[in-house]
Amino acid sequence: MHKASRAHGISLDESCAAHVWLAPTRAPTARSGRVVRVSTPGDLDLSLDPGLPITAHETEIADLIRNHQVVIVAGETGSGKTTQLPKICLKLGRTRIGHTQPRRIAARSVADRIAQETGRPLGETVGFQIRFTATVSQSTQLKLMTDGILLAEIGHDRLLRRYDTIIIDEAHERSLNIDLLLGYLKQLLPRRPDLKVVITSATIDTARFSAHFDDAPIVEVSGRTYPVEIRYAPPGDEDDLPQAIVAAIRDLPCRIVHYDTVSRFQPGYYLIENMK
Repeated sequence: MHKASRAHGISLDESCAAHVWLAPTRAPTARSGRVVRVSTPGDLDLSLDPGLPITAHETEIADLIRNHQVVIVAGETGSGKTTQLPKICLKLGRTRIGHTQPRRIAARSVADRIAQETGRPLGETVGFQIRFTATVSQSTQLKLMTDGILLAEIGHDRLLRRYDTIIIDEAHERSLNIDLLLGYLKQLLPRRPDLKVVITSATIDTARFSAHFDDAPIVEVSGRTYPVEIRYAPPGDEDDLPQAIVAAIRDLPCRIVHYDTVSRFQPGYYLIENMK
């Protein structure tokens, strides 16, 4: 088997996914004159963001993961489940965590965010793998990846021995890949009693997912929302759309207008370019 890659982007496809990431199961070794350092929980900042709703459920979630093989976390958008759940698992001593995302950009951006929060460079304790690119190392304990990558790894590692924890995020999307993973994990769990599975989603049908995994426990986390005021300002007959947008922005209270944070949605490429 090939050795794990260093923390640099490398070219590969999903068919060789099983050869990319090795869990830190041995002491640090020297490679090319450099020491590969295996991080321990004491090296990391694993504190949860106090401003996120999921933080109030940390003890409950940790106890459920410790005592059950499958846990379902139903959290609304903004609850912090995607970035904070992996840190809860790391606190529990889980050091071979696979965390799936439906899209490549999500896998990469979430990995970067968690790496920043833990205070380690991306590619060390926290890494990611998407098609054609992997940023991981022998010291990687948490790997973000697309669900397609994990499916490809099953072809080479039927028992998923490289993982002690698998987090399936955005399960409500019910894509073909997600459904295949959930079905495979269901029949794998009896053969891997040490494996922990956490299923998360924003709008999950918790009862059905719980029943699928033999009445797995459910944690419901509220989301973090902000007040939204809707104002209608239709353009007049003599106004063109760009002028109407500028007028609408100028009509907003000065305290909330920051022109680098205004999002606008327009019906065509020409109008978007014309507004720049």
